[in-house]
Amino acid sequence: MLVPGLVIHLLLGLSLSGPAATITTILAGIGVSSIALICWLLRAKDATRSVMKMVLFYNGAVLFLLLYGAVIYGLNSPGLWLASGFHFIQAVRGIRLLRFERKK
Repeated sequence: MLVPGLVIHLLLGLSLSGPAATITTILAGIGVSSIALICWLLRAKDATRSVMKMVLFYNGAVLFLLLYGAVIYGLNSPGLWLASGFHFIQAVRGIRLLRFERKK
């Protein structure tokens, strides 16, 4: 969030240019931080299932966006594939946790 150019370079293998790109990257960092804060604040409440659904949606959307960038725009970097793998694993874990919660 504090070094958006480095994050974009590691993730997408591209250089960041212009203030719009910087603002967009910082905005994305704020979104991730907000999700983390919501999860932390609601960890002991009955809203756990709702938070899990929200995080599952986030992981699925990020995974889709990263793969879209790889397929449509030809983006290819180790960071892109690491992030894609991470969000895929998190999405699968989320689905499994939601199924486990439903069976209780």
